[in-house]
This record gives sequence, structure tokens and C-alpha cells, in this order.
Amino acid sequence: MATFRIKGLDQIQRQLERLQKNAEKLHGTHHIPMNELFPPSFMRRYSSYATFQEMYDASPFNNMDFEKIPDADWGEYVCRSTKFTSWEKMRGAATEEWAKARLMNGAEGFSDYVTIKTK
Repeated sequence: MATFRIKGLDQIQRQLERLQKNAEKLHGTHHIPMNELFPPSFMRRYSSYATFQEMYDASPFNNMDFEKIPDADWGEYVCRSTKFTSWEKMRGAATEEWAKARLMNGAEGFSDYVTIKTK
């Protein structure tokens, strides 16, 4: 008869509890500031801009409130200025990264096993 001991289950349990708490915090509607949704790491990975503000300032819409820019016009600019084919895809990718980062906070050992997709 073989005898063995499994170590680390308590750590896994703590990480699962952390994931559950993080998931509860993510539930619902969130209003995310643009600089948080599009951090510099995201902007550098998908565009030639260091920040979302820099991209906006370089746009032909920099004299308008962002909320007043027609989606179709901003979408065309996104296509020309980033690796995305639409504003919706850029916003969706940023939202997925934002949500995954918050879900995995304190439970990084599980990050390779979690996929988040927006609608």
C-alpha cells in the first residue's frame, strides 16, 4: 500500500474563495473611466498611442465631447488608428481585459484557465 500526501489544497481553496468574492464584485453594471478601461499597456499593444487621451487628442474629433462623436465616425478612426476593425471590438477587448484583471486579482494562479467574453 502506498502512502502519499497532497499539499496545496488549502491555497487552492483560498484562491477559489477569492475568485468568488471578485466575481460577486463584478456582478452588475459598471461605469469605467476611459483611462482605466484603456490603460497604457492596452493602448501600446493595439495602437501607436501611449494612452487613450493621446489617441483622442490626435483625432479629428479632439474639439468635441467624446460622447458627442458619432459612433460611425469614431469607428472609422479606430480602424485607421488601431489593430481593431471597429470601435465595438476595441471596447469589447478592453472590457474583457478589465474584467479578467479584476476577477483574477489575488487568484493569479487560475488566470490561465479563465476566459471572459463580452456579448
